[in-house]
Amino acid sequence: MGRFILILTVLLSLLSTSEAAVPSPLGLTLGKTTLKEVEKRYGCSSLGFDPRCHCFVCQLNLERVKQLAGFRSVREAVAFFDEKGRLVFLSLTFPSDEFLKLLKVLKRKYEPVKLKLSIIGDKVAVFKADGGTFIYLKAPVNTFDVYLTYATKEAVEAILKEAKSRRDGVSRNL
Repeated sequence: MGRFILILTVLLSLLSTSEAAVPSPLGLTLGKTTLKEVEKRYGCSSLGFDPRCHCFVCQLNLERVKQLAGFRSVREAVAFFDEKGRLVFLSLTFPSDEFLKLLKVLKRKYEPVKLKLSIIGDKVAVFKADGGTFIYLKAPVNTFDVYLTYATKEAVEAILKEAKSRRDGVSRNL
């Protein structure tokens, strides 16, 4: 949960920066592609409802992601859909040795608004694209994974609002 909130805090802080091309990860457009379209193309298993962002969550079929999107090394693909069934958040997990390759591809398409390539510590790159989409690439130092996340501005705001609400509730109970 802490990692999730940190990602979204960084993303929200960049809302006023310049924008680049509209991303379509896995051929899916955030804010437009529907749950039915994702189910048809990739197949997905329901993970339920996430109250933090008020979204329906599903895990994409990895074999179909690897086959159709060409991401041979993807370990996990999770999609979040708003109440209208539109894709608002997509999280992909890769092995840690994929960070530089993913960064290179993203830098060709989008201008980074934050870049932290620490030798000791987490590696982080944040990009902002057209349509209020944020792209967040992170390789935590203590894991063997790289997280590539695409999120709409609205999804980021909803999650941060819920996180603030929870923090406020905890502080009142102390």
